[in-house]
Amino acid sequence: MPDETGFKSCYRHPRRPAIRNCQYCERPICAECELESGDHRVCGPCKKKLVSATAAGVQPQAAPLGLGEVTVLRDGTVVDSENPPAGTVEPAAPGEGQAPGESPAEPAEREGEAEEAAGPEARPKAREVEAPGGPLRQLAYAAPFSVAVDLAVAGAWLLVAVLTEQWTQISILTLGLAVPWVFYNATTRKKRDGEPVWTEPPVVLVSISSFTLVTLTASLLEYLVYQTVFSSFMKFDAFVKEYFDGLGWALIAIGLACALFTPFILRIGGRRELPRLRFRRRRKPPGM
Repeated sequence: MPDETGFKSCYRHPRRPAIRNCQYCERPICAECELESGDHRVCGPCKKKLVSATAAGVQPQAAPLGLGEVTVLRDGTVVDSENPPAGTVEPAAPGEGQAPGESPAEPAEREGEAEEAAGPEARPKAREVEAPGGPLRQLAYAAPFSVAVDLAVAGAWLLVAVLTEQWTQISILTLGLAVPWVFYNATTRKKRDGEPVWTEPPVVLVSISSFTLVTLTASLLEYLVYQTVFSSFMKFDAFVKEYFDGLGWALIAIGLACALFTPFILRIGGRRELPRLRFRRRRKPPGM
């Protein structure tokens, strides 16, 4: 039940807000319950009962709604409440999984401690929607986003060169950072029915594509800057000598290296999990 502030907590994880009711036991569940059961409609205990009933050849049904001396099932069937049809799976009892003398929050704490001890590999993972086409289709979906950012950054630097009549190879460095970052994140942007179509970016393909795109754009940008800004008063040899010195070549090399290795760095950073703070309740000694 919601408290005075309107906060409705999950019955298995009291510190988490409920987002819906379980279809079978009608109790409030949170997002972590969905991950535990692998089904956004039911909680973990009800899911176990449904799996056991299915393995035993029993057709699972949702919790019935009682009306007086008869029971109306969710499919519209009216049966005698004293003689329920065979195959009905009872929802999980409110005290299931709770030791004698334990508060409702303590089983959830014990589960969290066991999950923390087992490590990230044992934690339930979000469902992945089947995506036709594989990595190439994923790359094709993300390509327009990266090309748009690539052109926007290059156009901005070309405008700066026209307005100031100056040039810097920092432009290549910014391309090498922006393009692979957008490319990497766009590969998991697409969703279907609220779920991500792809959960893992094709890192190698993103790296090769980003490096190729930045290399081509950098070459074209250098040529356009010379033709648009410097060709009227400076020869090409003088342009190269002025803006392709040791620092200029270093910035270009770093920019291309960023385009090549940024996807791998993002992948490593995405797999690292921040430590979670867990507050344990002090249990009262027996007899108090």
